[in-house]
Amino acid sequence: LLVPFVRARDWRVGGSVLIAATVLLYGLFLAGIPFQNLRFHLPAYPLVAVLAFPMWRRLARWAEERFGGRLFRFFCILFFGIQLVFFGLSLRSLVGLSQTERRLTEALIQTDAPVAYVYYVDGGVRTRGYRGEIRNLWFPQDTPFTAGAAVLFNERQFAPLFNGRPIGQNFAALKAQRPDTVAVWPDGWVLLRMREREKE
Repeated sequence: LLVPFVRARDWRVGGSVLIAATVLLYGLFLAGIPFQNLRFHLPAYPLVAVLAFPMWRRLARWAEERFGGRLFRFFCILFFGIQLVFFGLSLRSLVGLSQTERRLTEALIQTDAPVAYVYYVDGGVRTRGYRGEIRNLWFPQDTPFTAGAAVLFNERQFAPLFNGRPIGQNFAALKAQRPDTVAVWPDGWVLLRMREREKE
């Protein structure tokens, strides 16, 4: 909606080019890291809103002149309502992830394992109170896996990442050690415990 209202003079306003370059560099950084999360986009949104404000002002002026004040206010309320729905949907996924991290961390802490092999929720597990050593399964690991270590993983969710990557090799090596299953959740997450004695 805003593209037709972009003007060259918008980029001559102090700081606009710097803000755009910051957003672009941040986007390139996110494209280059091996793990992704929608929460990583949040720091860029206020900067994009600042850049888009002059276009929004032109769109609002054009719409008010063309459709009249009452109809324009109706569309503003409609778009605001749609935005609230999208905000609720995105917030629901973030709240769901937070609840998952809390549930998994509580179960992990109860195992009292000194080492935990984790993928995707390693940051949440660390900040929610697990005090042992955390090893991310995305990266190559020394095998055999540490005896007595705990493993938090969701094979159903992350199997598409396995092909040709260390995470697939790690999970295959882990399963070959035949860990004990401690807990299974309906969303695919499992808590495993590496056996104290390696199986000959």
